Amino acid sequence: MENLEYYRAEIDKIDTELISLMEKRMDVAKHIGTVKLKNGMQVLDTAREELVLRSRMEKVTEKEYEGVIEEFFIKVMALSRSVQQKLIDSFEMKKALVGRACYQGVDGGYGSIAASKIFDENIYNVKTFENVIEEVEAGNADYGVLPLENSTTGSITDVLDMLCQHEVYIVGETAIKVEHNLLVAPGTKEADITDVYSHEQGFFQCKEFLKDKNWTLNSVVNTAVGAKTVSESGDKTKAAIASKRAAKLYNLQVLHESINSGKANATRFIVISKNPILSDGATKSAVVFSVPHVSGALVRALEIFARHSVNLLKIESRPVIDRMGEYRFFAELEGNINDENMINAVNELKKYATSYKYLGNFKKI
Repeated sequence: MENLEYYRAEIDKIDTELISLMEKRMDVAKHIGTVKLKNGMQVLDTAREELVLRSRMEKVTEKEYEGVIEEFFIKVMALSRSVQQKLIDSFEMKKALVGRACYQGVDGGYGSIAASKIFDENIYNVKTFENVIEEVEAGNADYGVLPLENSTTGSITDVLDMLCQHEVYIVGETAIKVEHNLLVAPGTKEADITDVYSHEQGFFQCKEFLKDKNWTLNSVVNTAVGAKTVSESGDKTKAAIASKRAAKLYNLQVLHESINSGKANATRFIVISKNPILSDGATKSAVVFSVPHVSGALVRALEIFARHSVNLLKIESRPVIDRMGEYRFFAELEGNINDENMINAVNELKKYATSYKYLGNFKKI
């Protein structure tokens, strides 16, 4: 058994080297994707890939591994292409979303980070999620940026409900890595802290860090609002849970970094518009529907998607206001709303459902 442990340790070392080399290769693939984008080139260059594969196979010295190594490089080149395609798709999608956008909260929050990622500096903030939708409906903003789902805490149900109730459409999405930090006024020690300010989602996502702390948790509308509150108070008994961007903006010190429980924590943001955008490049569709209030009704609705080979990516139930025991279902579907199988599925769902609303066709940015 001692040899087994030795060889496993060797594998661990090799895998570590492979990870580093793969990261470097994907970085270079991104640079190649940028060059292809600037020059209007296609991602797939079959002749080049065949040349690369031949040259790699010529370097193989252990012939018994030829098949394995060939398969490995075919997969690596496919992964490189996917990185390049995502970069190009993101650029094309971003280019299509030209205009002014609003987000909820203040600068330094994750909403502002998501909005600036897509719209650069052509953004402004409002107080609430509903204000974002109202600005879009009124035509004051061309687009709104709203959080839809967090990888740790799940869906932002307020936003789901508002999408059902207002006449706006999802036209894009992006994901932002969430890294919460404990921010304090310069010179503050942990023993000084009695109160912490953040959004309730921030508290939930940092519950492991907070569980042994005897601090009063004060909910505010946005993580960056918490940082701003602490900064303006200058009080060393106060702390905030927010981003490093917020720390920099509001001259706060990072006392503890990366305190969220899920280290792969991310929030998915959607871009909304007053009018739907039917893009040929869209890969997701969103609808909301309700079904007859009888046994097996939801199963029959889901069978419609299966029958037409439409992959269901997400489904969530939300209560129908003022109708106890009745629910509507928010669903995200894989595919373009103009795909034939999607059209057939949606048409059948419309006939069966007691209510139906189209929410958008979009792609990740």
